[in-house]
Amino acid sequence: LENIKKAAGFTSKDNLRPAMTCICLDFSKDGLQVVATDAHKLYYSKMASFDGCKDEMQILIAPESIKPLCRLKLKDSEPLVITVFNDNTASFNDFGVNTLPDAKYPQYKVVIPKYDRYMEFDKAELIKNVKKVMPFANKSTEQVNFHMSGSISLNACDVDFAFESDADMPYISKQFPDTDIAFNGSFLVNSLGIFKDKIVKMYTDGKSTQAGIFTNDTDSVLLMPLMTNY
Repeated sequence: LENIKKAAGFTSKDNLRPAMTCICLDFSKDGLQVVATDAHKLYYSKMASFDGCKDEMQILIAPESIKPLCRLKLKDSEPLVITVFNDNTASFNDFGVNTLPDAKYPQYKVVIPKYDRYMEFDKAELIKNVKKVMPFANKSTEQVNFHMSGSISLNACDVDFAFESDADMPYISKQFPDTDIAFNGSFLVNSLGIFKDKIVKMYTDGKSTQAGIFTNDTDSVLLMPLMTNY
């Protein structure tokens, strides 16, 4: 249920892509994964074990049911029991939700890169620095540029108004090569907000055109990059 609450902030508002307005519960032989995406950022939980039917299936929680479901409270040690019915509904411990049985969820697994190198950083410090430079970013893209070499250098600029701001912070550790990459600052701050950890990892292969993956090894967010200004 906690993973569903985290995923709620990653769904799309575009009704032309109804599946992406939902939270996907993806059941497979490997376990249960909670997924949500708006095509700019993708949340996916660590695989969780479950009891019951082991058939591969997906449950798409309809957008009107997401907020009420997030308010559901379980008693201490109470298991979450999910029942699927034939009338396009499901229940979570007798709490009814609407689903989208005919919608097909995007094949999210094919867009998740296989990285083996990462950096570790202080989450609160990075959020503070992103918020520091964001007022100077282009208002349409909210682009924040990162130059990752001896430290994490941040830059935001709006060429139309000649605004610019910089910030700098240290790594905790870094394995990947020096690189430049840019993200939407609001998307990045919101994505990092799901982590309660002090230290978070960012996985990348060092290419500015490849998505970054932010994770605490339990929850993960894939964030699509913007074209760098460097």
